[in-house]
Amino acid sequence: MFWNRKASPEQKAEALGEILLDFVPDTANLVFSRLHECNVKPDEADTLHLLIELFVFYMHILDRLAFRELGSQQKSVFGDRLIVTVANGITTRIHNDPSGAEFIVATLRDTYNRRQQEYARYRKIVPHGDEGTKDTLFWEFAKLLFNLFVDNNDTFDLLALHVTVSTASIPFLKQANEILRS
Repeated sequence: MFWNRKASPEQKAEALGEILLDFVPDTANLVFSRLHECNVKPDEADTLHLLIELFVFYMHILDRLAFRELGSQQKSVFGDRLIVTVANGITTRIHNDPSGAEFIVATLRDTYNRRQQEYARYRKIVPHGDEGTKDTLFWEFAKLLFNLFVDNNDTFDLLALHVTVSTASIPFLKQANEILRS
């Protein structure tokens, strides 16, 4: 991918926000396919809830990557622009009902703030070497989705959900790294 090496943190945030707006609905479809295999029949409210959770999860990961690649001061600028880009995109591209826009933005903001605190407890995004998945961001996110949407205790369903989210994330994370490192 060609990327402008002189791009500002705001431009990087806008680019990644736009990519996220395409990526998250595709990932939600994969997650819903996996949930259907767990006999879950999501309704419209579940769809919105899953989209918000996915946006917040990936925004958190981008926040971590931005801190690593841009430093704390530029990460703050990056994060502020990312939130605006995603919120605006959700209300215009994904949810076409203007009357629900305020609700969606408020839900995104509240969920983002709540999950930022929760996700900060998980120091590692994925396990390294022979480490287990417990207390890693991707595992705990899969558990969160499982607890929100699946009404059983089948460990294999949880594991399948974890693999689905993790595998779907790889292309996006590679692209995000490339943009942030440029």
